[in-house]
Amino acid sequence: MPASAAIDVESFNQFFFDKLAKIRTGSSDAPPPSYSRARADVSFPTFSPVSCDDVITAVQRLPDKFSAADPIPTAVLKQLIELLAPYFAELYNRSFAEGQFPAAFKEAFITPIVKKPGLDVNDIASYWPISNLTVVSKVMERLAAKQLMDYLKIADLLPAMQSGFRPGHSTETAVLHVLADILQAVDWRRRCTGLT
Repeated sequence: MPASAAIDVESFNQFFFDKLAKIRTGSSDAPPPSYSRARADVSFPTFSPVSCDDVITAVQRLPDKFSAADPIPTAVLKQLIELLAPYFAELYNRSFAEGQFPAAFKEAFITPIVKKPGLDVNDIASYWPISNLTVVSKVMERLAAKQLMDYLKIADLLPAMQSGFRPGHSTETAVLHVLADILQAVDWRRRCTGLT
C-alpha cells in the first residue's frame, strides 16, 4: 500500500472478510446448481501420477516473475528444476493419492493494489487484494487442472459456449458466438417473413 494510505492490515482483512460474508448471505437462497451426468464409459476416479517430465514442463512454462511468497525466484528454479523434479513429483503424487492439498500451499502474500489511478488511497474499497502463492503450489495446481480439464473434455462435460479458461477460446470466440447467433436469428426472420 502507498505510504500515504492510512489503512492498516487488520482493517483491510476485515473489509474483505465482511465482503465475502455479505456475498454468502446474499446467495444463500440461490437455487442449487445443476449438473451434467458424465457418460458411463468415462470416469475420473483418481488423479494419474505425474512424471518428472510433467513437472519440468510445467515449471518451464511459468513466467519469470518474482513473488515475495517464493524463497527461490522462478528464473533460478527453472535452472534447477531437473535436479528438483523428482522431489516435486513425489510430493505432488502423494498429495494426489491422499487427496490432500498441503496447508503450506494455501498460504499467500496478499498485496493490495489500487483498482485505478485517482481513487482514494485511504478507502479500503479502492483496492484489489492480489494473492501471491508459491511457485510450488502453482505448479501443483496446474498439473491437477490439466488432468481435470482433459477429463472434462473427454467426458464432454464442458458447456459448448464456455469460452473462459479453455485453450483456443477467449472473449473473441464468445463475441463471435453471439454475433453468429444474431446473424442466424436475423436470417431466420427474413426467411419466415419473406423480407430481403
